[in-house]
Amino acid sequence: MDKNIIMNYINVAYHKEYQHPIAASHNWGSLIELICEYFGCSYDDIKFNPHNAKYPDEYQGYFEHTDVDGEVHTVKVYEVDFK
Repeated sequence: MDKNIIMNYINVAYHKEYQHPIAASHNWGSLIELICEYFGCSYDDIKFNPHNAKYPDEYQGYFEHTDVDGEVHTVKVYEVDFK
């Protein structure tokens, strides 16, 4: 990767129930890895539901993960621009 490229945004994963951020990354793949690490799951154990708004905004959608007890956890993803 070219070190001269400046990233002006970051994806932030926000745990809906606990109301705090759990991961942040410039790279979508890294964000998924961090979310999986947080829950102790694999990529196949989470599902992304994109947000298809008429007018785009920072909210990108949410991930769902069902733990071994059957509890569903929701993680919202926001694209934060910090220019």
